Amino acid sequence: MLTADVAQRIFKMDSWQHLKVGQVIKVLRDQLVPADILVLKSHHNECYVETANLDGETNLKQKSSVPMLQGLASSQLCRL
Repeated sequence: MLTADVAQRIFKMDSWQHLKVGQVIKVLRDQLVPADILVLKSHHNECYVETANLDGETNLKQKSSVPMLQGLASSQLCRL
């Protein structure tokens, strides 16, 4: 998992055990996320999420990102 390092304005590798509520993370393609998340930014403004581990449903759910954050670079997202 990649977590935001606010001081260095980069994303760095970290483990899920260190994840805190409100922390900004970067999710890569096909990566499992063992938590509820809010999509801040994604490629083409949307992504598809499988929630089988949370609710047992196996269909993909379309999620949209926050429109006003789409223009921000990763280094800017690290400061949120």
